[in-house]
Amino acid sequence: MTQGEAGRGPGEAIVHVLDTYPLDFSQPAVQQLRSTLLDTFDSPGAVSALMKSSGIKTGFVDMSGPMHLVWTAVLDTARKQDRLRVLLSTAAQDPNAAAIRPVLDALLAETPAASSDPTNSIDAIAWKVDVEDLPGLERTIEAQSTLLDISFLERGLELSPSVAKLLVTLNDGKRYYGTAFRIGPDLLLTNHHVLFDEVGRATAVEAWFGFEVAFGGAPREYTVVACMPESIVGRADHDWAVVRTATTMPESARILPLTGAVAPKPHDRVYIIQHPQGREKKIGMIHNVVVGVTDDVIQYRTDTDAGSSGSPVFNEQWEVVGLHHRWGSTVKGGRTEYFNQGRRIERVAAALTAEGLM
Repeated sequence: MTQGEAGRGPGEAIVHVLDTYPLDFSQPAVQQLRSTLLDTFDSPGAVSALMKSSGIKTGFVDMSGPMHLVWTAVLDTARKQDRLRVLLSTAAQDPNAAAIRPVLDALLAETPAASSDPTNSIDAIAWKVDVEDLPGLERTIEAQSTLLDISFLERGLELSPSVAKLLVTLNDGKRYYGTAFRIGPDLLLTNHHVLFDEVGRATAVEAWFGFEVAFGGAPREYTVVACMPESIVGRADHDWAVVRTATTMPESARILPLTGAVAPKPHDRVYIIQHPQGREKKIGMIHNVVVGVTDDVIQYRTDTDAGSSGSPVFNEQWEVVGLHHRWGSTVKGGRTEYFNQGRRIERVAAALTAEGLM
């Protein structure tokens, strides 16, 4: 089987991968094609211009997400509009596509499956498809499966008690909310901007453990643990701070390790347990793709809100990989893209060690 073949059953003609409908993103050739195009057309503006030059309607594609998801939608839309080969031919002629032109030309040169049946057009297929016509009962929609072991939920619930809501009184006398998590026998980690203002450190801090609602919406009992404001230590440049508790934390609140996790990378998924707006504990776990990683920060599309500052950012193994602290934005192809951001936990751990706190 060549790179562009989608396969066949007994007695069936080989169907070129570009001519399958719907486009099969589980095929290595399609995955390679997406990656190849992403290398050159890596902004919403460039992709939109390419679609328009290929005669493809752009209204069906959301350009605001990560670019690998944008390209998934573009290829799917191009196939649905029977313009996929036109799209690739147009891309191959782009002045900036010299590096990928041989790949596109080779794929286009492979002979597509022919048919003398006029009802085998894309328009005919589109209106005929129903459940009985689908080629299989189940499939992985994207190249990377999002299926998780059910024990993933169990582990999350085991670690959730380590995350607490903070009620902080600053020097102006006003009270503010934040989030923190246990990293030592009597030590909580949060953001510098949660425990400090322009005058200095907070004058009073409470940690609310188990501030949650049951599945039916009933409030659960929670434990308020007083903290010692005189123990607060932090660094503004990396936006971390710690505070020691004056009384014992609940036994269910485990110490969360800050070392040993695999470094995050783009397209990973991260999960954030938090107290947004000072409300009952929530988890952000939808459209939670990592979109950027530097030596200092990790950027992701996981939802947070005011009050989520100081939350732990977990990977899919429930290891802490970041300390959430803010949102940000960037402009690509004339469009503003938003993301949330956390400090790489390795950097925070190194600073805590240097301060003698770990």
